[in-house]
Amino acid sequence: PEGAKFLATSRVCPNQAFRYRNAYGLQFHIEVTRDMLSGWMEENPERDKTLRVFDRMAQDFERQAKTLYSNFLWLADICKRSDKPLRRTNRY
Repeated sequence: PEGAKFLATSRVCPNQAFRYRNAYGLQFHIEVTRDMLSGWMEENPERDKTLRVFDRMAQDFERQAKTLYSNFLWLADICKRSDKPLRRTNRY
C-alpha cells in the first residue's frame, strides 16, 4: 500500500515483508524447516543446491524466527493486558 515501509525483498518477490502503520505483512514462511523445504522442492532440479544453502543459513533463520515470534508475543501480551482499546496513531 502507499506509505508502506519495505522491510525485506528478494529477486523473486520484491515485497517479502512490509509494515503499514501498525500492521505487518510477510510473504514468506518464517516457520520453514529443512524437511518442509525438501518436501516443497521434491520435483525441483535445484533441490539439493537449495538445501545446501538452507543448511548453511539454518541457524540464522532459526534465530531470526525466534526473534520475530518473541516480539510478536510481547506485543500481543501488551495488548492483552491493556485496559485501553487499541487505537490508530499517526506515529507510523
